[in-house]
Amino acid sequence: MNRIGNKLSYIRHKTAGKRKENGRMIITIPDEILYLFDKYKGLKRLLSFSDKFATEKLFMDSISRGMAELGVSSYVFRHSWATIAQNKCGASTELVGFCLNHASAHKISEGYIEKDFTKVDVLNRKVINYLKFRRRKVLKFKIVHNKIQQVYSLNLNTYQNPNY
Repeated sequence: MNRIGNKLSYIRHKTAGKRKENGRMIITIPDEILYLFDKYKGLKRLLSFSDKFATEKLFMDSISRGMAELGVSSYVFRHSWATIAQNKCGASTELVGFCLNHASAHKISEGYIEKDFTKVDVLNRKVINYLKFRRRKVLKFKIVHNKIQQVYSLNLNTYQNPNY
């Protein structure tokens, strides 16, 4: 993972080595969290978390345990982002898949096209603005996975006024 100004370039581990570009993504860091990159700046790596954990697996295990205590997972966040992006911001399934770094059905054609990650930035901003707009509400969403249904609530009272 590398940071250049307000851009973040990373390779998603799940897709690394499976595609020509290794699943590389380049996205704009939202202004709302840009300060965190300075606050948690690492000595040898981008973020200080790598200074505090011996391995990436220990870091990820710690994150997973903390999220489990909240009753959520990275899957919940990705699912929620995708649902809001499509159902509330009008994004196509193809664009949502691109933003989530999913493989495309157009693999051969994509080999000829340079990826334009500004589409990801635009949709991220729409989702952030939607969440800000809904700040006084509590969003409830259902996750159906392995025939278990749970209802999660996300309190958005901490968000600022929208530019949406």
